[in-house]
Amino acid sequence: MALGLLALALGCPGAPKGPALAIHGAFAYAPVTRDEAAAYFTAVNRGPAADTLVAVSSPLAQMAMLHRETDGGMTALARAAVPAGDSLVLRVGGTHVMLMGLTRLFRPGDTVSLTLTFAHAGPMVVAAPVKAYGQ
Repeated sequence: MALGLLALALGCPGAPKGPALAIHGAFAYAPVTRDEAAAYFTAVNRGPAADTLVAVSSPLAQMAMLHRETDGGMTALARAAVPAGDSLVLRVGGTHVMLMGLTRLFRPGDTVSLTLTFAHAGPMVVAAPVKAYGQ
């Protein structure tokens, strides 16, 4: 066990492998209309190489995309970097996922499935609990 941990710490071949990316704190706000909703999460990269979030989808939306909120309004993003040893934080007032053309309204207590596709890690399915807006 100690040898395996030492190999992992030193980055040696044969070190125990685990996922380099982890998603934490995912949630979505309950939408008022079926037009759109927003979702948020933090992607933590514990690996030695950067990765990039290149696509987002959900079975509850006709379209999902990354947006960044700035003083000038909203800007669509084609991708978002997740630096090695760092995090990509999606938050209210900043970068977030826009879910557009909702197939149904979801309410607090529901869960929204998001598929996050990374350039290197590939697709990851995340369950995002739905909260009341402002909660």
